[in-house]
Amino acid sequence: MPDGIIANGDPVNVIQVWVDPKKRDAHRDPALRDYLSEIAKTYGFPAIIRWSSTDAMFLAAPSLTESKEWLELSGDKMNMRTEEEMRNIYKLASIGKS
Repeated sequence: MPDGIIANGDPVNVIQVWVDPKKRDAHRDPALRDYLSEIAKTYGFPAIIRWSSTDAMFLAAPSLTESKEWLELSGDKMNMRTEEEMRNIYKLASIGKS
């Protein structure tokens, strides 16, 4: 079931995945990536990978990115981007628009 976040004032549907903070690379598991890729292709949803309520990253499958590669943005990288850059990231493939 999708969850929602607010990105630049707009609601965005995402798949939220909670990961053990001791296994920060668990989001790279091939089975999880396959699942998230299918969700992205079917529904256009990116993912939010959470290690805690305050530590998270944005993850977009290749079908949602211009480069056709996985896009990983940790919280600090998201905060360093301009509002326009983030708006463009969330617009890719009409992310989260149902």
